[in-house]
Amino acid sequence: MTYDNLLPSYEFEKLMGIPYFFTSTQPIHGVIKYRIDDFYVEEIFKNGIFATQIDLLNNLFPNKGNYLYVVIQKRNLSVNELLDYISNKLRINKSSIGISGIKDKRAITTQILSLKGINSEHVKILNSSRVKILGSFYSYGPLRLGTHEGNHFIIIIRNIKLNKDKLIEISSFLQNFFNFNLIPNFFGYQRFGIPRSVTHLIGRELLLNNFEKVIDLILGYPDVYEPEEIRNFREVYNKTRDLNLCLKYLPSSLYYEKIVIEYLLQHQNDYEGAIAALPATTLRMFLESYSSYIFNILLTKRLSLGIEPIKGDLIAPLDRYTPINYSWEIGREIDLDKAVKLISNRKATLVLPVLGYKIKLGYGLVRDILNEILINEGLRLKDFKFIVQNKPVIIRGSYRSAFVNLISKLRYTIEEDLILDGNALILDFSLPRGSYATIVLREYMKSPNEGFYIGKI
Repeated sequence: MTYDNLLPSYEFEKLMGIPYFFTSTQPIHGVIKYRIDDFYVEEIFKNGIFATQIDLLNNLFPNKGNYLYVVIQKRNLSVNELLDYISNKLRINKSSIGISGIKDKRAITTQILSLKGINSEHVKILNSSRVKILGSFYSYGPLRLGTHEGNHFIIIIRNIKLNKDKLIEISSFLQNFFNFNLIPNFFGYQRFGIPRSVTHLIGRELLLNNFEKVIDLILGYPDVYEPEEIRNFREVYNKTRDLNLCLKYLPSSLYYEKIVIEYLLQHQNDYEGAIAALPATTLRMFLESYSSYIFNILLTKRLSLGIEPIKGDLIAPLDRYTPINYSWEIGREIDLDKAVKLISNRKATLVLPVLGYKIKLGYGLVRDILNEILINEGLRLKDFKFIVQNKPVIIRGSYRSAFVNLISKLRYTIEEDLILDGNALILDFSLPRGSYATIVLREYMKSPNEGFYIGKI
C-alpha cells in the first residue's frame, strides 16, 4: 500500500503534526461524544480478556497478595478526578493507587485500578452515579501504566446527514481499509489538548527557555470551544496582562493557572520561577506532548517513503502488540531480509523514536530525518534533559510503532439517529494500548471543525 496523493487535513490537525487524511472517501461529518454514552472504552488484557470478564481475570491474576485490583467503570470523569474521588472516599494517598491506562473523560470507561492494603468489602463505598465497582481480586504488586494490552471501543457518530446507502458505501470501504491495512500510528488529538491544542507548544517553548512565552501559552490563547468562564478569563489576560484582575476571573477548575498567577503576584516577572512552581508531572506532560508532535512529523516524513521496511529504519521486538524499548537499525545491526521476516511474523515492528535525551536514533535514515526536524525547531536531543531552577524534568524517550493493526476486526451498524437528526454510525473496534481512536474516527468524519470531535454541534 502507498500513501500518494493524500488529501490535506485541516489547520487544527496540521498544528498537531497530522497533515493528511489517509483515505479519500467523502466526509460523513457528524459528531462524537454528543452524549456520554456515545463513547465507550474498555481495557483488554492478556489473552484478549476484557476488563468486564471478571471470572477470566481471576484466572489471569493470582487472587492473593496485598494489592486489591478493582474493576471500575467511570462515567464523565477524568482519571485525575477519579483518583481524587477514590483518595478522598478511602482516605488513602493517591500514590497508593495504580492504573494501567489513562482514559477519556467524556466517556464511559471500564478499567482496572490497584489499591494497596484495601479490603474488597471496603471499596463498595465507591459506588455512585458516576462510579461503579464491577469486581475485584488480589495480586502482588501495584498495577503500572501499560499493564493492559489494548482498548476496545464502541463509538457512536451522530447527526450524519448522508443518506443510508451512501453511508453504507463509505462505511464498507473504510471497514475494509482498517481491517486489512496498517494504520499510521499518529498521536491523536487528546495528546495535544482538545479544545485548545497548546500543550506541545508549551513544551517547545520550555525547551527553548522562552519562559515568558510559556506563561502566555498557559494563561492566554482562548479557544472558542472552551467553557465561557474559562474563555473570558483567557481573554482578560490577553487584553490586560493584569494578574490581579485575572485572579478575579479565574475559574476554580484552572489549578495550574492559579499556581502561576499567585507566584507571579508575589515574584513579579519571575517567569522561570513560576514555571518551577508547577508540579514536575505537569512539566513532563508538556515535554512529552511536544515529543509526540515531533513523532507525528517524523512519521509523516517516513510515510513519504512508503510503509515497507528499508535500510536505515529501526525495528523493535514486540511484546504482543507493543514494542520493547530496544531497537535494531536495518542494514547495520540486522539485515533487511531478516527484519522483513520478523515483521511479517509479528515478532517485531517498525518503530520511530519518541524523543528523549537517552533514546537511540541509529546512524542512518531516522537520525537524518530527525536532525533535519530538530534543526528546523531550533533544538538538540540533549535539550530534552530539561532543568528549571534545579528542578529536573527528564524525558528519557521511547520507541513507538510507526504502524499498527487493529486487534479485532472493525464492525459497524447504522441506525436512525433518534437523538439529533439523520443517521447514526456505530463503530466497534479494538486498538493496541497507546493508539488513539480518533485516528480511525477522523477518516470517517473528516470534519473541518474540532468541536465535532468533543461533542459540540
